[in-house]
Amino acid sequence: MNKEIFTFIVVILATLVTLIQSATIVVEVGSDNKLQFFPNNIKAVTGDSILFKFVSGNHNVVQSDKADSCEKSTESNAFQSEVNPPSKEFTVTITQTSGNIWFHCSVDQHCASGMKGVIKVTSNQTSDAIIMPKSFIALSFGTLVSSFISWL
Repeated sequence: MNKEIFTFIVVILATLVTLIQSATIVVEVGSDNKLQFFPNNIKAVTGDSILFKFVSGNHNVVQSDKADSCEKSTESNAFQSEVNPPSKEFTVTITQTSGNIWFHCSVDQHCASGMKGVIKVTSNQTSDAIIMPKSFIALSFGTLVSSFISWL
């Protein structure tokens, strides 16, 4: 096998391993016209993406430092969305390896009314993401590699 093909295969494998290991967890913001995040208690692992989908009402997503806080986090890389982003979506990628990431809605009195949530980051590979897409990607990738190798 020549060097270019080998390099190509290694790059594809590395990219697909990253895709397979990370997942997207969807959180509805303002579902059922209520002051809520659904779900509001999320398990995630490093590399997962949390996709906040703005369903109804005027809301945002702001990271806080504590469970009972309605203030923006003092961390320099704390996230904060616009109120009702134009795309109706806001994504946060999990970069830490463990601990809790608290968030709330800072619009009006939404946080004080209980519009809060937590992302519990664990080191094991169990998150709230749906496993089927990962299996599908892995199966498709296996089929692709088998076909490619038989082509060589």
